[in-house]
Amino acid sequence: MKGFASFKNSQTLLVIGDDGKEQTINADRFLIATGSTPSIPNIKGLAATPFWSSTDALFAEQLPEHLAVIGSSVIAIEIAQAYQRLGTQVTLLARHSLLFSGRSLY
Repeated sequence: MKGFASFKNSQTLLVIGDDGKEQTINADRFLIATGSTPSIPNIKGLAATPFWSSTDALFAEQLPEHLAVIGSSVIAIEIAQAYQRLGTQVTLLARHSLLFSGRSLY
C-alpha cells in the first residue's frame, strides 16, 4: 500500500492512497519499518556480476545454492538469515561488527 498515513488512535491507521482514497487499517500492533533505498557499493568488477540489491533478494523466484551478503545492517542480516533458513549456504561479509550503524543507538 502506498500513500500518506496518520494514526487515528493506538489501533487504527488512516491511509490516503496515491489515488486520493482513504483506507483504515486496524491492528493490535504496528511495525514501523520505513526503510530506505539499497546502496550499491563501489567494488571493482561488481557491475559485471549477477548481483542483487536487498529489494531483488526479496522478490527472487529461485533459491541460490550459495549467497554472499555484503553488509552488516539489520536488512542484510535479516535477508541472510531468511535465505539460510530456506536452505541456501550464506556468507556474511561485514566491514565492521554486525549491526554497525556508525551512530549511537542511544
